[in-house]
Amino acid sequence: MYRGKNLLLYADDAIVVVYKPAGLAVQTKKMGEKDLESLLRTWQAGQGAGTYIGVVHRLDQPVEGVMVLARTKEAAAALSAQAAGTDMQKTYVAVTRGVLPKVEGQLTDFLLRDGKTNTSRVVDRKTPGAKKASLDYRILSVQTTEAKQSLVEIHLHTGRHHQIRVQFAHAGTSLVGDNKYGSMSNAVQEAGNGSVCASSQVVENATENLTIAPGRRHGVLKDTPALCACSLTFTHPVTGQRLCVSCRPNNLAFAAFGVDKLPEPGIKYLISCDTGSEEE
Repeated sequence: MYRGKNLLLYADDAIVVVYKPAGLAVQTKKMGEKDLESLLRTWQAGQGAGTYIGVVHRLDQPVEGVMVLARTKEAAAALSAQAAGTDMQKTYVAVTRGVLPKVEGQLTDFLLRDGKTNTSRVVDRKTPGAKKASLDYRILSVQTTEAKQSLVEIHLHTGRHHQIRVQFAHAGTSLVGDNKYGSMSNAVQEAGNGSVCASSQVVENATENLTIAPGRRHGVLKDTPALCACSLTFTHPVTGQRLCVSCRPNNLAFAAFGVDKLPEPGIKYLISCDTGSEEE
């Protein structure tokens, strides 16, 4: 069972930065089910600091990675403004079935969300309700043994519902472990669009410790896509300091690529958002 203190990556009087495990909802309405917000409220109350926790951005329940939450209403307002604009920057890593034709590029589609099924799909741009979805990607490594898979770094230009999962599946390279959208890749493969391996494999006997993030290691589970928000950069709402907090994924699908292909975990204090230089 997760505890708030075990998820902490950084905390001060204004903010708390955490690793959110895959499978843990940020917020939930289900009775008796723990979520990230309630865990952090319990932790904060134990610190004698009240129970206010402000959720300023989200990760889907099956997705793991770094999140920042506010400990004051003032910090929440400032961070929410960053999340709504371009000041808060996220970097994702994912493991895909198959390999895209280009080493790096941009995926641009129009997505339509279905609230009844909690899914999104790619549609024609003129479809009523369709929203533009755009992301940049870069292939970091390719594994050709057994199943052909690729390790991909992703930067979002938009924040649509299930965007990464839908766009990569539509491109014929669904995420490993993503049963919800994996069938979309299968359909693309059958149409002869791209080289795709539909099978999903758990990497066994992985001996390297891939993460400093708390929580239990997990394999390729049902509806647990190999997707991690591995880096979050934002401006501290009180000090004005730029922070970049990173973690490594727990999903064992990443293990085959080796620790050197994954982001270096930790906290970087940046002198300037413009230069991106690190403070000594």
